[in-house]
Amino acid sequence: MMSLHAQQRSQQRGIPCTVIDILLDCGVSEHSKRGVEVFYLNKRTKIAAAMHMKEIGLKNIDQCLNAYLVESSDGCIITVGHRTKKINRN
Repeated sequence: MMSLHAQQRSQQRGIPCTVIDILLDCGVSEHSKRGVEVFYLNKRTKIAAAMHMKEIGLKNIDQCLNAYLVESSDGCIITVGHRTKKINRN
């Protein structure tokens, strides 16, 4: 389930739903102090995700590999975006 905010950010930032599914399936999750989980791709998972994205036929794979999403404790995706910095490990 995605919040309206996440749907809008996904569209604005050019992150397709297939990338969100890949983040949830292949991504690494980090728990935050605020009670949310952040999903992203690390070095190991980027290789598998890139191969999967090529099979699907996605464009801008490099940009998609730097995507992240934030999921609430009830399983709702709050927001999505592109990483420009390292993920803070709290």
